[in-house]
Amino acid sequence: MNETRRLRLVFHAVVVLLTGLLCGLPTVVEAMGGDAQRFWHTAHEALIMMGVWMLAMSAAAPILVLERRDTPAAFVAFLAAVFGIGRTIFSAALTLMGAQAALKATKGGA
Repeated sequence: MNETRRLRLVFHAVVVLLTGLLCGLPTVVEAMGGDAQRFWHTAHEALIMMGVWMLAMSAAAPILVLERRDTPAAFVAFLAAVFGIGRTIFSAALTLMGAQAALKATKGGA
Protein backbone atom coordinates (compact mmCIF):
# COMPACT_ATOMS: atom_id res chain seq x y z
CA MET A 1 0.00 0.00 0.00
CA ASN A 2 1.53 3.28 -1.05
CA GLU A 3 1.41 6.43 1.07
CA THR A 4 -1.35 8.08 -0.97
CA ARG A 5 -3.71 5.13 -0.49
CA ARG A 6 -2.85 4.95 3.19
CA LEU A 7 -3.62 8.65 3.68
CA ARG A 8 -6.86 8.25 1.73
CA LEU A 9 -7.85 5.42 4.09
CA VAL A 10 -7.07 7.62 7.11
CA PHE A 11 -9.15 10.45 5.60
CA HIS A 12 -12.15 8.19 5.01
CA ALA A 13 -11.78 6.68 8.50
CA VAL A 14 -12.00 10.14 10.02
CA VAL A 15 -15.08 10.94 7.91
CA VAL A 16 -16.74 7.72 9.13
CA LEU A 17 -15.77 8.52 12.73
CA LEU A 18 -17.18 12.04 12.46
CA THR A 19 -20.41 10.70 10.99
CA GLY A 20 -20.65 8.20 13.85
CA LEU A 21 -20.09 10.93 16.40
CA LEU A 22 -22.77 13.08 14.79
CA CYS A 23 -25.17 10.12 14.89
CA GLY A 24 -24.61 10.15 18.64
CA LEU A 25 -26.36 13.51 19.01
CA PRO A 26 -29.89 12.12 18.49
CA THR A 27 -29.22 9.45 21.14
CA VAL A 28 -29.85 12.12 23.80
CA VAL A 29 -33.37 12.61 22.46
CA GLU A 30 -33.67 8.85 22.08
CA ALA A 31 -32.82 8.32 25.75
CA MET A 32 -35.64 10.62 26.77
CA GLY A 33 -38.12 8.98 24.39
CA GLY A 34 -37.55 5.34 25.28
CA ASP A 35 -36.56 2.48 22.99
CA ALA A 36 -38.69 3.53 20.02
CA GLN A 37 -35.73 4.93 18.08
CA ARG A 38 -32.84 2.76 19.22
CA PHE A 39 -31.42 2.80 15.69
CA TRP A 40 -29.55 6.08 16.35
CA HIS A 41 -27.58 4.45 19.13
CA THR A 42 -26.80 1.46 16.93
CA ALA A 43 -25.69 3.67 14.04
CA HIS A 44 -23.53 5.70 16.42
CA GLU A 45 -21.73 2.63 17.77
CA ALA A 46 -21.36 0.84 14.44
CA LEU A 47 -19.91 3.83 12.60
CA ILE A 48 -17.44 4.59 15.36
CA MET A 49 -16.37 0.94 15.39
CA MET A 50 -15.86 0.94 11.61
CA GLY A 51 -13.89 4.21 11.75
CA VAL A 52 -11.57 2.81 14.41
CA TRP A 53 -11.17 -0.40 12.38
CA MET A 54 -10.23 1.63 9.29
CA LEU A 55 -7.65 3.61 11.28
CA ALA A 56 -6.18 0.38 12.63
CA MET A 57 -5.99 -1.07 9.12
CA SER A 58 -4.26 2.05 7.82
CA ALA A 59 -1.54 1.40 10.39
CA ALA A 60 -1.35 -2.36 9.81
CA ALA A 61 -1.75 -2.52 6.01
CA PRO A 62 1.80 -1.44 5.11
CA ILE A 63 3.31 -4.39 6.98
CA LEU A 64 0.89 -7.06 5.76
CA VAL A 65 2.05 -9.55 3.16
CA LEU A 66 -0.84 -10.74 1.03
CA GLU A 67 -0.82 -12.96 -2.04
CA ARG A 68 -1.40 -11.22 -5.33
CA ARG A 69 -3.25 -14.10 -7.03
CA ASP A 70 -6.18 -16.19 -5.82
CA THR A 71 -5.98 -19.96 -5.78
CA PRO A 72 -8.78 -21.77 -7.66
CA ALA A 73 -10.22 -23.02 -4.35
CA ALA A 74 -10.32 -19.49 -2.93
CA PHE A 75 -12.00 -18.22 -6.09
CA VAL A 76 -14.67 -20.94 -5.91
CA ALA A 77 -15.25 -20.10 -2.23
CA PHE A 78 -15.57 -16.42 -3.15
CA LEU A 79 -18.11 -17.18 -5.88
CA ALA A 80 -20.09 -19.37 -3.47
CA ALA A 81 -20.15 -16.55 -0.92
CA VAL A 82 -21.30 -14.04 -3.56
CA PHE A 83 -24.03 -16.46 -4.66
CA GLY A 84 -25.13 -16.96 -1.04
CA ILE A 85 -25.23 -13.23 -0.39
CA GLY A 86 -27.26 -12.71 -3.57
CA ARG A 87 -29.77 -15.34 -2.48
CA THR A 88 -30.06 -13.72 0.94
CA ILE A 89 -30.77 -10.31 -0.57
CA PHE A 90 -33.28 -11.86 -2.98
CA SER A 91 -35.11 -13.69 -0.18
CA ALA A 92 -35.16 -10.54 1.98
CA ALA A 93 -36.65 -8.60 -0.93
CA LEU A 94 -39.31 -11.28 -1.45
CA THR A 95 -40.14 -11.24 2.25
CA LEU A 96 -40.44 -7.46 2.20
CA MET A 97 -42.73 -7.54 -0.85
CA GLY A 98 -44.87 -10.28 0.74
CA ALA A 99 -45.19 -8.38 4.00
CA GLN A 100 -46.11 -5.21 2.14
CA ALA A 101 -48.77 -7.09 0.12
CA ALA A 102 -50.15 -8.62 3.32
CA LEU A 103 -50.39 -5.19 4.95
CA LYS A 104 -52.23 -3.79 1.92
CA ALA A 105 -54.61 -6.76 1.92
CA THR A 106 -55.27 -6.31 5.65
CA LYS A 107 -55.99 -2.60 5.26
CA GLY A 108 -58.25 -3.21 2.25
CA GLY A 109 -60.13 -6.12 3.82
CA ALA A 110 -60.76 -4.48 7.23
